[in-house]
Amino acid sequence: MAPADPGVVVLRHRRIYILPTRRGLALIATLAIMLLTSMNYSLSLGHALTFLVAGLVASALLQTYRNLAGIAASPLAAGEGFAGGQVAFTLSLANAGAARQAIVVISRSGGSVSVDLPATATRQVQLTVPALRRGRLALGRVTLSTDFPLGLWRGWAYVHFPVTGIVYPA
Repeated sequence: MAPADPGVVVLRHRRIYILPTRRGLALIATLAIMLLTSMNYSLSLGHALTFLVAGLVASALLQTYRNLAGIAASPLAAGEGFAGGQVAFTLSLANAGAARQAIVVISRSGGSVSVDLPATATRQVQLTVPALRRGRLALGRVTLSTDFPLGLWRGWAYVHFPVTGIVYPA
């Protein structure tokens, strides 16, 4: 079991992971082929186009990181439910900077909620987790993810909150 994060978690560079999507890998491979072709045939315009698009890919990487960086996540409430049903957990996402688009919050059970955060705003997000048996139900690992702006890169961060809901017998 992963260690729990205390209180408010602000996403910084140590928590954010970024990898290319399939579309991003295809574009990077295309850029490599364009570069080799431009070098082989001494095409100046090919070099210019290759490096222009490579700059766009690098800029998209930075914007994907900036879309997640600085978001403050904190647990608000844990719900109750009956075995075989759903238990709702409420999280708060606060944004102190510029607007953030297409933030997807994913629970350990796979349920997800997409949210846009306007500049200097706070949003409450409700995640539902299936309650398979009675007793305490931990929220577990929550993933905050985005592929904004161009879908070339997927950035994500994990948070673990020590929040438990109660599941009553059915």
